[in-house]
Amino acid sequence: MRHKNQTTQQLDTSLPTMNPADWVRALAADEGFVRYFLAKELTGIANERRRHGADKANNGQSRPKSAQTARRNEGRETSEEKAGEEAAQKAWAQMIGMGRFKAIKCIDPWKDNGSWPTAFRTKAITPIGKSHLENLKRVYLFVLLPAALVDATQMFQKATDKIIYTKAKSSTPKPIFAKMVNQEVERVLAERDKIMTAGGPAVEQLNSQMNRMGYGLLDTLPQDLIAPGILSWLSAQITGTWTTFETLSDELWTAALNAHPEHLAELSGNTGTRKKGDQGKSIKFDDLQKHHYDLSKVMGSIHRDRYSFDRLEGIREAYTDASFKKDARITAAISDPSLDAISLLRNVIVHNGGAYDKEYLERSAKFPILPQGNAGESIHLDGELIAALLGPVIKTSWDLIAAVDDWLADHGAEAP
Repeated sequence: MRHKNQTTQQLDTSLPTMNPADWVRALAADEGFVRYFLAKELTGIANERRRHGADKANNGQSRPKSAQTARRNEGRETSEEKAGEEAAQKAWAQMIGMGRFKAIKCIDPWKDNGSWPTAFRTKAITPIGKSHLENLKRVYLFVLLPAALVDATQMFQKATDKIIYTKAKSSTPKPIFAKMVNQEVERVLAERDKIMTAGGPAVEQLNSQMNRMGYGLLDTLPQDLIAPGILSWLSAQITGTWTTFETLSDELWTAALNAHPEHLAELSGNTGTRKKGDQGKSIKFDDLQKHHYDLSKVMGSIHRDRYSFDRLEGIREAYTDASFKKDARITAAISDPSLDAISLLRNVIVHNGGAYDKEYLERSAKFPILPQGNAGESIHLDGELIAALLGPVIKTSWDLIAAVDDWLADHGAEAP
């Protein structure tokens, strides 16, 4: 149980946004990119006008693809046209999430960040919590990457289209055309900034639109062409999240023993499964020399090499040996079945090329969440599996941090 009346250090658990504004500005400022992009666009204008004989008829003005396109770009759409556009957008939205990969579901595990701890009671755990948060943010930004890329590209393309069909001529010099596009981009970005500053439902609507378009594209592109890339992206979310937990379990255990060697460093909950050659609780003379014969604050650092924190079995062994006086919350977190599920799937991805093997099939039968198949077949991943798998693991990781932090605080560890 968290104690709000004790000294704590606040932690900002708000997740970062991947604002495409910086990318768009960078693209617009890249002279090589602009020359290439404008050459394609202006060539397209000239070709279209040649097809329609529009140069003379329109006095050099580019011919819109359609009257409705022109009216939409100028904000003069009729009510019927707006209704038709809304219906098309609704149909698109319904299609998203129904594809093979259901990519948009990948953001679901990250919606619960409001429940993450925002403060820690002990000096020892504060940096561990901060480090874990940064590791999770890196995975989260990787999840956002496809949607942000599509959004940035679409913003630049829409700005270009609007200039082409409302302002540019075939004779417009490229630098002037680029300036027009940049001005339109800045106008759109300024509108977005106002929305983000104001907050409220409009922010959620803007983010939702970006996600629908970005992740929806992954489900609508030809599957044979993009499947390997999407499966790699999905696999990396699993391996990345597991790595954050693996790193956390090691650093948290070490910090706890360093901060409170009494009882914990005794390893009194010995599981009886020590490595061959382990000399029990003995301390190497080299370690004594290294730490100037004062081991009072480094017992965790010394003992950590006894355990394999890169395996779930080794992690559980370490926490069981430290005992924490059999604290129920720590035991529940480290024993959570979500860790078994992600560990199994991560191992078969990394060590068997993402194909079912005998060991996985035998052990995964106990976890309905995990996909099943025949030995040798490739495992199919999708956003629904990612959401169901990662959400509980992320929650468990924070539960473990909070439980160890509280245990240390209740046993006299130094406050931040």
